[in-house]
Amino acid sequence: MEPSKAPESFLKPYNSTEQEPKILALWDESGYANPDVCIEKGVTTKDATAYSIVLPPPNVTGTLHMGHAAMLAIQDILIRYHRMRGDKTLWLPGTDHAAIATQSVVEKNLLKTEKKSRHDLGREEFLKRVEKFAQESHDTIVNQVRAMGSSVDWTREAYTLDAERNLAVRTAFKMMHDAGLIYRGSRIVNWDPKMQTTVSDEEIEYVEQKDPFYYFKYGPFTIGTVRPETKFGDKYVVMHPDDARYKKYKHGEKLELEWINGPITATVIKDEAAEMETGSGVMTITPAHSGIDFEIAQRHGLDVEQIIDERGILLPIAGEFAGEHIKKARPAVVEKLKAKGLIVKVDENYVHNVATNSRGGGTIEPQIKEQWFVAVDKEFAIPHSEIPGIPTGSKTTLKKLMQTSVESGAIKIMPERFEKVYYNWIDNLRPWCISRQIWYGHRIPVWYCLNCKHTAVNAEVKSTWFFVRHGETDANKKRVVQGHTDIPLNEEGKVQARLAGERLKNQDIGLIISSDLGRCKETASIISEATGAETIFDADLRERFFGEAEGLTYEESRERFNPFGSYDKAEGNIETLRDLEERVYKAFANHKKNHGHKNVVIVSHGGSIRWLMRRIKNMTFEETNSHPPMSNAEVLSLDVLKSPCEKCGNDLFEQDPDTLDTWFSSGLWTFSTLGWPYFAQSATKGRPGSENDFANYHPTDVLETGYDILFFWIARMILMTGFCLGQVPFRNVYLHGLVRDGQGRKMSKSLGNIIDPLTMVEKYGADAARLSLIIGAAPGNDVKLSEDRVRGYKHFANKVWNIARFVLENSAGADTELNAEDSKLIAEAHAIAKEVSEYIDTFRLDLAADAVYHFVWHRFADEIIEASKPVLKEGDAAARASKQKMLYEILVISLKLLHPFMPFVTEAIWQQLPQKDSELLMVSKWPII
Repeated sequence: MEPSKAPESFLKPYNSTEQEPKILALWDESGYANPDVCIEKGVTTKDATAYSIVLPPPNVTGTLHMGHAAMLAIQDILIRYHRMRGDKTLWLPGTDHAAIATQSVVEKNLLKTEKKSRHDLGREEFLKRVEKFAQESHDTIVNQVRAMGSSVDWTREAYTLDAERNLAVRTAFKMMHDAGLIYRGSRIVNWDPKMQTTVSDEEIEYVEQKDPFYYFKYGPFTIGTVRPETKFGDKYVVMHPDDARYKKYKHGEKLELEWINGPITATVIKDEAAEMETGSGVMTITPAHSGIDFEIAQRHGLDVEQIIDERGILLPIAGEFAGEHIKKARPAVVEKLKAKGLIVKVDENYVHNVATNSRGGGTIEPQIKEQWFVAVDKEFAIPHSEIPGIPTGSKTTLKKLMQTSVESGAIKIMPERFEKVYYNWIDNLRPWCISRQIWYGHRIPVWYCLNCKHTAVNAEVKSTWFFVRHGETDANKKRVVQGHTDIPLNEEGKVQARLAGERLKNQDIGLIISSDLGRCKETASIISEATGAETIFDADLRERFFGEAEGLTYEESRERFNPFGSYDKAEGNIETLRDLEERVYKAFANHKKNHGHKNVVIVSHGGSIRWLMRRIKNMTFEETNSHPPMSNAEVLSLDVLKSPCEKCGNDLFEQDPDTLDTWFSSGLWTFSTLGWPYFAQSATKGRPGSENDFANYHPTDVLETGYDILFFWIARMILMTGFCLGQVPFRNVYLHGLVRDGQGRKMSKSLGNIIDPLTMVEKYGADAARLSLIIGAAPGNDVKLSEDRVRGYKHFANKVWNIARFVLENSAGADTELNAEDSKLIAEAHAIAKEVSEYIDTFRLDLAADAVYHFVWHRFADEIIEASKPVLKEGDAAARASKQKMLYEILVISLKLLHPFMPFVTEAIWQQLPQKDSELLMVSKWPII
């Protein structure tokens, strides 16, 4: 038997597990995912057309799912295609900090493993835990993205919470604030009592639930509710102005009626929000806890009374039920209404949707809260605009920017049917609540003057001063007044001090200033070990001198001397609070004058810090006295700003404790990743280097993602880019469908039908996994995926391998002349290349993949190769040589056409070809240029 001419690797079947790591290493070593390297090595010309995609950043909360795999496959097809077409191609990767989701995961883990809350750790230590989790998740995601064969440029990787994105966030916030579009105000928001934070409308998940639906007598009317425990403040009865049943009732009419806690006066309100066709057509409203009810109250200037607090506890308006949780109170409220004869009927099988936080799982309780909002309907003058229909300098709104960007054709959404959905969402858009009461994320870039409460936006911090109470002593534990008595830390106190040191060790501390009493000196010493900072001691930072009260219990000292009863006087030889404050403030002011340029830690006593803060924060005596005492080793911080308060000249400020909605930072993604605002002015079009990306690659060409994220993210990017740049963020929006199981069901843990993309890659290869997500998946349509489907495409990878082996076994010289028949077959392959190109250019990747799949398997393998075998075996030399050259050329064309869809097996084969136009297939020339 004649030995095979094919390379030795073809003597065995294609092994994806063996080949894929080698190919990844080849791609990495080449650097060709970086467009600047492509120019440097001459595979792309300097003046080539730019083509860019910014990867929708996966959340750092876990691993990639099949939806992510579909996204990666689609984008990699577009990128590889355009790179081979000779375009200057950039695919920029990154990850999203996903604030609420990530914090929720870490909090759950913390509670499960250590039985602690974030408050037990403190902000700094908790954030360290979150960042560690996020980094581990990030590393996993990067490996998964690589495993899918994604040719992203890792040298340009970004993170929504890194320093560059933080600058972009602060810059955009200030721009919008200065334009009057960001404001702080009280509106109804989605409140999650479980996570104790606001939640955006788009992050609400509705869960179907069965609850009793109650019908009550409300004077002459019948009203219905599933939540009678919220109805204590209902004193307005709303009906549609056109409802003939209630024609005799006038708007504003007063009615006396019996309600939960006795007689009330109700007012008739005529409003079109009342639905005549639903129930009795009459409803009462709870404006403080319902978005619709709040809007009705706003329209008519009605009273708004809070019924439930932030934890879901009933307030004093609930009378005898005050202090109870709403879930516990419900049956008791129903019993009281029943006893009063106010229940008409109960539907025990009422099924309704309950709003929950999709990130944390808590049931949403709308609350009126003071938050930061973006005004989407407020007019502003746009300083620069490249958006058709919105001239530079014209008056516009954020809503209009979002609408016009698509209506004008500057952005094309595919499939087109989603444009209507997009417009409908914009029409109903309310002010965007951008503040969150969580710790992980971009802190609101607003500082409050501690003297006059004036605000500074995006201020520059000169230094941060930290105030630490000493760790615990036995006297603390026994509740004994210490004063100037020198008592050491106990073991728990030393642990607390070490924890404080851990919180401070990454804060670039330049100096520690401590009280000279032992418990503070020990605490300062432990913090010094952690931070490496020098310590100095100051007796003026001592605790209040308690005179005759020292050694007494707290209760005894209050009973005998009432040491906190007066600011100016004190009995028992006790230092007055005024004198304590003056002493400590004078010491602080002196140190700030000498060390204000450094980050400083002051270690002192609970009372000393309390009354120092009274002076710094300009609080009243009563406010200071009622403030909860500091915990042992608790850390407070204040910022010294470079620019003093423009109102009072004070330079001590406190930053807003809230963080920004994740979608605020990810809304800047397409241009913050390209160098804005760092290189917004200096970036030069046509020059290589990441410092010129903003000029070279913005607007980006395609935003590709699942249709379920249209409003979460895409609309936010259009809003933020339109405002900050006067541009659109991308020219095309390509929406892929959801990946479902083989029966069309959504994948979920409860159904046990989740298909892990990495498992599929390991078992069948990345090429098979990719192709299974593309063929048959039209834009916007869900795709059914089963393991059998993936396995089927593994057979195709093997088929391509075997085709290559056969062709290479029958290879000929490059200068062979083709006969007419074989030239026609090559022309047919070029026609397929043209068809595939047209499909990709119009984003019908499913049809492109299907066309090349059928050409390679059914036309090339089943017909052309089979028809060639007799000639190769028995034909004359010229006919054989022509056939060999034809087969080789069609193989080359086929590999190029398949490469964007199946990069690994095609690159592995390419490395074995004797004649080729480039060292790597990923930068070879596309058959149709």
